[in-house]
Amino acid sequence: MGNITYEDVLTVQPFDNTVDLVTMNGAGLRASIEAAASSLVAGDPEAYPGFGYQFSGLIVDITVEENNQGSRVTGLLIKQEDGSYEEVEDDRVSNS
Repeated sequence: MGNITYEDVLTVQPFDNTVDLVTMNGAGLRASIEAAASSLVAGDPEAYPGFGYQFSGLIVDITVEENNQGSRVTGLLIKQEDGSYEEVEDDRVSNS
C-alpha cells in the first residue's frame, strides 16, 4: 500500500483512458458481487458468461446452488493495512 503517482498510472495505463476512484459501502460492494454471481450456472462453472470480476485485497466466498441467487456471497473479507483480513461491514466505506 502507498501513494499512487500520475507516473504510476501512466505506466500501467499509457493511453488516453480515464482512471476513476469509486467508493461504496460494504452493502454496495456485496450487492455488486451478488449481481455478478447471479449469472453463474450451478453445476457448470465454465458456462458463459461466467463471473468476470477480478479482486485485490478481498477474500470472497461464493456458493452457487440452483436456487440461491441473491444470497451467493457467503463470505466477504477485506484486507487491512497490517495484512490481516476483517469481515466487510455493510455500512462502512473502507479505504483498505
